[in-house]
Amino acid sequence: MNVYFHTFGCKANQYDTERVREAFDANGAVVVDDPALADLAIINSCTVTNESEVKLRRLVRHVAKSGHAQTIVMGCAAALDNGVIAALPSVRAVVANAEPAVVLRAAGITGSVRVGAQHAAPLHSHARSRALLKIQDGCDEHCTFCATTLARGNNRSRPVAELIEEARSLAEQHAEIVLTGVHIGTYGQDANQGVLTPGWPPVTVPESEIETSVVVDGGALTVTARGSAGVPVFAAYSDKIASLSSWPSSMTIL
Repeated sequence: MNVYFHTFGCKANQYDTERVREAFDANGAVVVDDPALADLAIINSCTVTNESEVKLRRLVRHVAKSGHAQTIVMGCAAALDNGVIAALPSVRAVVANAEPAVVLRAAGITGSVRVGAQHAAPLHSHARSRALLKIQDGCDEHCTFCATTLARGNNRSRPVAELIEEARSLAEQHAEIVLTGVHIGTYGQDANQGVLTPGWPPVTVPESEIETSVVVDGGALTVTARGSAGVPVFAAYSDKIASLSSWPSSMTIL
């Protein structure tokens, strides 16, 4: 099966697409860059602006005209679809999330689902020297103008041990790791759900711009993150993280 991927929106969406891409690769699919050559097109959608949804519908119609591919639309716009996306030409399925197992089933792949660390090994020409690592999903802010909470749900932080395992795999192939998510400033605020290692306080990041650096020197790790007021917010974790993992030479938080 030849599969074409396209992503609209943020780095969190890019991360989700890479995980789905890896799942298809692990199940024998061939990724192509031209929808005219594809048997299946998978489009990760965005609902932040009306323009993003206009572009989505335009691309789905273009794929339908380009060849014989059916289309699966996943992501935020798909989660809020009222039937408009499902009614577009050649749409096979609308998936209200980007879970690899769900997307594979929507594509008719019913075998074992093997999904490892997100693009730990470069799959093809789309692989980058800078890897993405999504540390949380969702948002609890419920801003009136934003549909992201409706599409992605409440804040959910990934367990620290899981993140470290994935970071180790990514560090084998990538010089830099970018931490991403929907609202990474709220990471750990759902600590009552047991996502953090015992004894680690919740992380609080100012809403202001954050400058983050990770320096590895002789095996020692220094982590700093400062808002406009210059207040360190991650420094307390540096010794604990250093004792758990060997990180790449640099890490960026976006």
